[in-house]
Amino acid sequence: MQKSLIDTSLNPSNYFVDFILSTDSTNLYLQTAGGYGNLLRKLDLEGNVISEIIYSEFFNWTYSINGFLFLHDLTSSNVGVSTLRINEENSNEDTLITEGIDQIFDLKAREGGGYWCIGDPMGSIDMCVAALDENMDTLWTKTVSGPHYPINIYNSEFNVERSKIFPGNNVHIITTTQKRYQFDSPPRRALIIAINNSGDNLWTYNFLKGNSSARINDAVRLNDNSILATGFYGITPSGIDGSFVFKLNFDGTVGMSQLIPFQKSQAPYPNPTSDFLHTTPEIDKRIYNMQG
Repeated sequence: MQKSLIDTSLNPSNYFVDFILSTDSTNLYLQTAGGYGNLLRKLDLEGNVISEIIYSEFFNWTYSINGFLFLHDLTSSNVGVSTLRINEENSNEDTLITEGIDQIFDLKAREGGGYWCIGDPMGSIDMCVAALDENMDTLWTKTVSGPHYPINIYNSEFNVERSKIFPGNNVHIITTTQKRYQFDSPPRRALIIAINNSGDNLWTYNFLKGNSSARINDAVRLNDNSILATGFYGITPSGIDGSFVFKLNFDGTVGMSQLIPFQKSQAPYPNPTSDFLHTTPEIDKRIYNMQG
């Protein structure tokens, strides 16, 4: 299909785009968010717009679960996360409050009813897994990835918005990145965590390249219940050294692991500078002052 799906005249400062399939995979939901609020469009698979809803609030990721859409308010309250639940069949809306949680990074259906979610607990920037009932009320929460460093200054770049939960038969897999709280703190790790139905930790796999940080960018669950994860390592204020991909078996053992180093640039750095200039001897250089 070839259609214009984003109305930039309505929302010229879009900074967020998300799309998902409906529960029955017959429709597409496209969400954009920016300076003027949220636009949620429902389309058929040919790209024809069926309906659209404009909101003034900012919502986070959209989820389609058992015939409902879930949109989370980006501005958390003193109580918890505000979630807009939309019936996919008749577009009826409910606003639900999940108490005890400050942010939600992933939401999945829970066997027997209700939902699993990963988020930040209220009053803390650790990560937790929570069991919710059908109305998004919190049944219990457990911290699954605590702070790597004493909390002094929290830098918003070190969030875990790529965290995912993959529900299974009493073994649920979480892919995430361990948080850190300052640039000079110890490196953060890519984490794969297995929990049971009560939220107890069964095993944890840590990925770390040398003394540099590693971050999971995406993960999928394969037919044999193994997890395939990819991301970056060497994440420091000076850049990224390369990417990684690994397959983790259902019991937490490593099935495959590969590192893909990035080609280092020949360009001198930092540029501009008033102090030292790092470069390589293989190429000719010229140094200019700020007046050229």
